[in-house]
Formats: sequence, structure tokens, C-alpha cells
Amino acid sequence: PNVNFRLSNSVYLNDPMEGFLAASILSKKLSQKKYQNLKPFFHSFHMSDSDASPYFIASFIKSADSLPMWVHYGARGSGCCLGLKVSNFCDDLYEVTYEKKHISNFFSDIINILSSYVSSFPEVDFEYDPVIWHARRILNQSRYLYKDSAYKYEEEVRMIRFVPLKAAKVEDIGELFPKIYWDTPLQKNRTDNIGLNFSAIILGPTVADPSKIAVALAQRGYDSSIVKKSKIKFR
Repeated sequence: PNVNFRLSNSVYLNDPMEGFLAASILSKKLSQKKYQNLKPFFHSFHMSDSDASPYFIASFIKSADSLPMWVHYGARGSGCCLGLKVSNFCDDLYEVTYEKKHISNFFSDIINILSSYVSSFPEVDFEYDPVIWHARRILNQSRYLYKDSAYKYEEEVRMIRFVPLKAAKVEDIGELFPKIYWDTPLQKNRTDNIGLNFSAIILGPTVADPSKIAVALAQRGYDSSIVKKSKIKFR
């Protein structure tokens, strides 16, 4: 009850190169003479792996019951997959693309539009101009909507939120560097005595006694018909 879904800071993403394709695209643009009018914009963009990113992400998958997901994320088949209806989400969900050409074309379009915009004025305030500000935010957020094609099987969708780091929450895990996160209720329609109103609960293929779990969930108020065990043969 009263539990929220957690968005993790982008630094915790499982693909160590994720987000840096954008940086490589912008670096190439910076070296081109026709984009020299955007130098201040490029230099203010979050480009280094040592930068502190203020973006927080929650990831979801479309394929609810697939072997790779149980292997990589489902506690080797002993966990569970929780289903949520898209109509219950408060925030927008964005599809992840696995095509490098798609994200490269998107970034190029934004940069071309921005370059034309800047060229139409004798002087532009790169820190406070609203068009510049929105372009920076679009690029910073969309950089986290691309993953390498090796992850295509995930069919991932994401929620991305900008949160000033000083406003973010800290999970004290007894280490020098605590985990930084942000809470979001995600759902419009909560069930107070249950918490998040799941549309499906799929128990992993290696769960030993699913009937005991189904009974416990039913006692807590979940509809037993939404509780199922994966049909995948785990190996």
C-alpha cells in the first residue's frame, strides 16, 4: 500500500554506452564549419561520462513473458513480471529505438533547425533563449531513447523525467555513494489497500510453489485470475 514506482538516475542504466551516441553525433557536428554558430550550445550539452545527469528513467517491456528477460532481469526465472495498463499511467511513455540511423537523423534534423534559427538573429542568448532551452531538453531526453540493436528483444518503452539533482531522493545502502532516485505514482487509479493496480502478475518459470504465492496475493486483495505462471521452459 502507498508504494510508488521508482525512477533511477540515468547513470544506473545497464548499457554502459547508453546516451553517448548523442554525444558522438554532436561532436561530429561541432567539427563542421556550417555549425560553428552553435558552439555555445554544443559546449553546454551533457556530453561527458563524468557529467552529473539530472535525468531519471523507468523502463518497461512489451513482451511480458520471454526467456531472455527472465534470464537477465527475472532473478533467473524465480522472480515475477508485473503487468500495467498503459491507460493508467500519469506520465508519457516513449518507445526505445534500436536503429542508429533513426536517432542520427533525428538529431541532425534538430541541429539543422537550430542552426537556421540562430542564423536568423544577430545575437542569441544560449543560456536563456526558450528555443535553445527546449532544444537542449529534447536532445538530452531523447538520447536515452536509443539502445544498441543487441537489446532489441526487450521491446522497451520508457518514462523520462528531468529532476534537479538536489531535489532527488537518496537511498542509503551503507556505501560511500548512495543510490539516487525519484518516486512517481505512475498510475491514475490506485487501489489503496493494494497499492499499484496490476493487470497481470506472471510468476517466473522456476518459481517453486506458485499456488502459495497466488493464495497470499488473493488474501491481499489481488484478483487470483491475473496470477499466472510462465509457460517458458527455463534453461
